[in-house]
Amino acid sequence: MGYKKTAIIIDMPSIQRYIFASNRLRHNIGASYIVKRLYDEPMKEALEGVKEGEDFKIGYKGGGNALLLFKNPEKAKEFIKKYSKVVMEYFPGVVLAFGMIEDFDESNTQDSLKRLHYNLKENRSKYLPIVNINKWGITRDCPESYESAEVYNSDDKNFISKVVKAKLKAFEIGKGYFDSYLEEYKDYIFPSELSKCTLMGNDKGDDTSNPYIALVHIDGNKMGERFRACKSIDELKRLSESVEEATRQSFKSVVERVIDLHKKDQISLRQENGKYLMPLRPIILGGDDITFVCDAKLGLELAKYFIDTFSKSKVSDGKPLSACGGVFIVKAKYPFFKSYTVAEELTSEAKKASREKEGSYISFAIAKSGFTGDWKNFSKTYYKATEGNVRFSPYNVEELNELFKVTYEFKNKWPRSKVYELRELLFDKKEKIKMFLYEVKEKHNLELEEYEDYKEHIWKNGKTPYFDAIELMEFVP
Repeated sequence: MGYKKTAIIIDMPSIQRYIFASNRLRHNIGASYIVKRLYDEPMKEALEGVKEGEDFKIGYKGGGNALLLFKNPEKAKEFIKKYSKVVMEYFPGVVLAFGMIEDFDESNTQDSLKRLHYNLKENRSKYLPIVNINKWGITRDCPESYESAEVYNSDDKNFISKVVKAKLKAFEIGKGYFDSYLEEYKDYIFPSELSKCTLMGNDKGDDTSNPYIALVHIDGNKMGERFRACKSIDELKRLSESVEEATRQSFKSVVERVIDLHKKDQISLRQENGKYLMPLRPIILGGDDITFVCDAKLGLELAKYFIDTFSKSKVSDGKPLSACGGVFIVKAKYPFFKSYTVAEELTSEAKKASREKEGSYISFAIAKSGFTGDWKNFSKTYYKATEGNVRFSPYNVEELNELFKVTYEFKNKWPRSKVYELRELLFDKKEKIKMFLYEVKEKHNLELEEYEDYKEHIWKNGKTPYFDAIELMEFVP
């Protein structure tokens, strides 16, 4: 095992665009399952005739990547050809990228992996393959995607693209993977439509088919550094598998939390075909990366619960885990890929805070109407106030209970008219806010709930938590 091998790393660029290209949950789940199984059956078919242990070995699979080590460089190149063909045939629309070096030294794994990842990065920037049929003026457009309509879908009695067809087929095959989280709870099922990822009564209003949902994206902190610190392939594989298990168990605890809330009558669930519909639907569960949708009123709580559980998990390198999350509350019919992009940007906000001050952070935002352009620029403009920016996010996960206390104080004790008057005044000068608070104390015996020392100052360093607390009033159980 001391001699050098040919190493291949496989990656899938634009994975988020592939999964979240559609607003139909069946497509998203099907695409996610394709990504999940990408290194299983297709890889097995491409490796037919090549003996594991003799000709190659699998370094690891997970987190969207796979690493294989071959004794013979020609067999490695042949695998790339076969695997690319198999994936293109069965999963049109999936874009693959490969990195390859012919002198991978397992006695110096860290340096070898560094060079391998550099080659992958180079290849990704040089070449982007065409993996579906180009549209022409004579072809019909797929109603579910921007692709050419090539195959007949008997369910909808319409022509759709092969990309969408593959996702729908994967949904039917793969829904059992996510359903395994409910194996012990036979009375509960996951919904297959975004508009049904809601609690009973939370879809009232003018458009009951377009309720508010929360899109939650969570990512582990500094996991790249920890993987790069592994000194052997076996160590890397153990860490990958233990992190995957921590993610799986943490999401299972989220599912159990929702069921526990229901059994205690703290939330009401809808029913379909005699079973309770979970107000929750996992989309991506891989490595330290997780994305799920849920009822808007559960978004922050379930994100916090997942991170709390994940942070208590044990993994093979013995170091503690932490994670950051983004929670975007938005209407179900809002373009799903844009919703996911915002959730990712919110996660990046949380990670920035985590780098400045260690810990797990969550950043959230609520979009009651759509917006155009980039989230970062929009938030700077939309939330701009005389004293600073009214958005306080991100929050350390341990501080979220304090924010909830402020929210419930407004929700349960303050008249709505006074709350919304304060909301508007937060954009004005601090003096006007203090005068208003003096008046409501004298006339109505109302005071702000304490959050650190903001009750006295209201604004500090250009930030205030009270706008976030007011915004959350509609989105807590």
